[in-house]
Amino acid sequence: MVADFENYGDLYGGVTAAQIRTAAETPAQNTTVIQGLAGELDGDDQAIAGQLEGDIEAGTRSNPQQAAQLSRSIAQKGNYAVGLMNQFAAAVETFDEKVEDLNERLRTQTQSRYSSVVHDPDMRDDPDRPDYNELKAQVKSELQGEYNTAVTTLDTATDEVASMFRNYSDENVKKLLTSGYIPLGAATLWPDVPLTPDEKRQALQNAIDNGTLPDFATMSLEETQQYIQDNPEVSAGLLEIMALPHLSPALTNLVLGQAAVDADILNGVVEGDGTYNDIADSTARLQAINESIADGHKMTASEAAYIEQYLNSVGAENLAGLSTTIRNAIPSGMPPYAADSMVDQAMRPIADSILNYSNPEVQRDDAGIDSAAYLGSSLSPADGRISLNEMPQAIQDLVNQRVGHPDGSGGLLGTAPGEETVNGPRGRGGSGEYTIETIGQDQFNTVDGLGAVNGWGDLLSSASDGVRPGDQFGVDLAHQAIEVKQDLNTIDETAESHGYYTGGGRGGAGREYHGLDFTQDDSGVSDLLGITARNENSSSTVLLEDDSRRALLTAPWIDASGAEELIKSGTDHTQGGGGDMDLQARAASELMSDIAGDPITWENRMGENMSDSVLDVGSRWIDSFGRPATTGTPDGVGHDENGVFAQLSNDSQDGFLKFVANSGNSNGEDPIAWQGQAQAYFDNQVREAVHSGDTDALREALRRAGDFDGRMKSATIDWASDRTEGEHADEVAEIIEENRRRAATATSINVLSGIAGTGLGFVPGAGPFLSGAVGTFTGPIVDEVLGEQDVPNFDEIDDENRDRLLQDARRDADSQRNIRIASWYAGQYANDPDYASVYNADGSPKSYYDASQDSATLSDMSRLADNAQDDWNDRTGDSFSFNDTYDDTFDTSLENANADNDNTDEDGEAVEPTNTDVHDDEAMRRYLYGRHLDEWYAENPKPEGGPQYRGRQPVAPENDWSPQEDHVGTDR
Repeated sequence: MVADFENYGDLYGGVTAAQIRTAAETPAQNTTVIQGLAGELDGDDQAIAGQLEGDIEAGTRSNPQQAAQLSRSIAQKGNYAVGLMNQFAAAVETFDEKVEDLNERLRTQTQSRYSSVVHDPDMRDDPDRPDYNELKAQVKSELQGEYNTAVTTLDTATDEVASMFRNYSDENVKKLLTSGYIPLGAATLWPDVPLTPDEKRQALQNAIDNGTLPDFATMSLEETQQYIQDNPEVSAGLLEIMALPHLSPALTNLVLGQAAVDADILNGVVEGDGTYNDIADSTARLQAINESIADGHKMTASEAAYIEQYLNSVGAENLAGLSTTIRNAIPSGMPPYAADSMVDQAMRPIADSILNYSNPEVQRDDAGIDSAAYLGSSLSPADGRISLNEMPQAIQDLVNQRVGHPDGSGGLLGTAPGEETVNGPRGRGGSGEYTIETIGQDQFNTVDGLGAVNGWGDLLSSASDGVRPGDQFGVDLAHQAIEVKQDLNTIDETAESHGYYTGGGRGGAGREYHGLDFTQDDSGVSDLLGITARNENSSSTVLLEDDSRRALLTAPWIDASGAEELIKSGTDHTQGGGGDMDLQARAASELMSDIAGDPITWENRMGENMSDSVLDVGSRWIDSFGRPATTGTPDGVGHDENGVFAQLSNDSQDGFLKFVANSGNSNGEDPIAWQGQAQAYFDNQVREAVHSGDTDALREALRRAGDFDGRMKSATIDWASDRTEGEHADEVAEIIEENRRRAATATSINVLSGIAGTGLGFVPGAGPFLSGAVGTFTGPIVDEVLGEQDVPNFDEIDDENRDRLLQDARRDADSQRNIRIASWYAGQYANDPDYASVYNADGSPKSYYDASQDSATLSDMSRLADNAQDDWNDRTGDSFSFNDTYDDTFDTSLENANADNDNTDEDGEAVEPTNTDVHDDEAMRRYLYGRHLDEWYAENPKPEGGPQYRGRQPVAPENDWSPQEDHVGTDR
């Protein structure tokens, strides 16, 4: 009988690779304990240093230092020995696998040859045919060379292990670490043997390949998670390895298992089994990933996989309740402001990771399905957008949250109706109990899902300032916020339709409906909009959607900050501000054109915060005014040497300025401040042209200034005419316009003087000018101007005083022009002694108030204006009239704007507003109530020509309906 090839156990008394590994387990455990002891002794050393000083410190510290050094040395040698045992076990395992292969081949080849002999007719009866053992001997002889090579390899490996036992060195240590024979968690014992992230990856992969670690690719998530919990040292270096672009399926599953382990720590806190400090342990890897992204590192596929698994393991419910969980975990007695800070700090790594995951700009192009198909991931940042269905499932669930409970006919309740059991007959002649559902006050005391939405908003709002959502995710968040706000509006409206009023609920004495407390809580909605606002492209996209834009503007906001931030972000006018300038210009154009279509109705529809936001849009894009419309499309985008401007039709410019004139309170601080800012912008344009010496540039700047002033005058007169009656109505309207313009001029001159004094200077182009000046157009300067020269209440002025004010206003017109010319020439004449009374010591023109109070200054300004024009013509050789150029354009714009603003056609017939949606109550209700409105009308059809329906109850049509009349808590 020919013997098979002998494996290691056959050669050495039954010893196997598994037994060698088992023999190394106890020393490995002991070295881990000793390694921990070394760390504890280091800690003792530091603690002693903190309590002692001088010679006492030095003498006392030496004791734990010596112990720590000894422990570290023992741990190093122990790990080294264990590593060599693992290396030898791997060599034995490799030898045994080769022997097993040889023996299998020996068996199969022998069997094949024997079968051939037995079935060969020529050899079957041959007495000299080879028997089975003879054939086996032949095959073994042929394979003997491979066996000999395997034995030699084993001997070499044994000699290498023996040599390394005798020669302890950093080189050998590194070899054992990268080969996976010394646990990666022990690498800290050798600070002088650094490993690169890729070497750490090799160490883990080799440990899996050589059997020191299990093959995680074949294990379930639960099995991998359990292994990590039992062997936490396996995660050493995992964070650095995750930053590498491509990981094997085994290492990726290890990453997923670690994410689940880390998430369970947070879930333990949610369940009351952890403390506030545990939260930092749970989010440490998220924090590190986010910090590396902030430093310019691109998210890899395995980092994305970690984030996805972490978020899904925590789950939507726990994420939504996280702010409450963390607050409950904070030690008692903490001041409220400190507690708020601790909540944000604890949530921030999770919020940052969600936004980073959604943003393809911070991810590697291969951080998606191409390099991680084994994850089943659909993350594909290479296409430039990550849709909602590509986000982690927990995040999808959070974004898809809505609030309230359907009432069965299109309305919404706060909570599901309770059940009421009634005793009595069932049906005709029957008896017994039956159950009915009732809707009572309790259904409007709370709102299903609102706490989760607010918690979701709290979570995202804790994100670091520099972290923003991806373009598509930002849009998704805004859509959620708008729909939730519409849900709250619908619940509010449904409550009214069920008859819940102030004064005691159903049947109570009070009949003035006031809205319910929960409907005032749109803080979570505002937080979500604030996150969208971090991405200018997302914000612009939302504003370019008609329904979304109008829903934002007309919502009865309690917390309007998020909507304000989104509008500002989506209509930014800053070169290099992070958004697509053309997209922002189109958004600004659409918004301003919308408002211009029916400015009076829009002013009535919006709360003060939204009205102010719209004014701000006009301020940012003031360079869109004073330009002739080159196309009839109000959403056109123009470009000039200074960048991009939103192109507005002539009608849209006129309509928007009428909105400006109508905005704010009765004294007109808002329109005056806005007009003052605009005049400062156009004056600055003229000033730049004056200093350029270019007649064509000056002519264009004066033309634009005159065009704007003419349109603004028309808008203000039109506004005043709507509010004045009697035989002097026209004169009163003129007085109001002139006085507003006087106050606006005062504002603009003070602003320009203030900017000169602060050294901001005058920079060509709207963006740089407005970005430097925007803070000066509101607050103290405007308050100062209005304090110096109050805008009178013309309803309380008698005819004689009106005549005097009109004369004053007309007389002031020349002064206004001359003061503005002085501001254009600031610098050229500032040091001229003939005009010393006109300028301040810093070269800026005197304020409007100071100049207008002194007749000598006004006289000097008049001379300056005459000389400035003469100087210009002498210097340029042109014959050019500043006043004629300005006045001609002013008169033409005023005439055209008046023709457009009389709201009649050539035949005197009334012209419908261009924006029919804002004028139509039903359309506006759709913006307020979203999808629910259609369901109401489906259940309760509106009779032809009959009353409107609000909720489920018919009410009389309201031609001048606005949300401010129906919903309290607004800021109007």
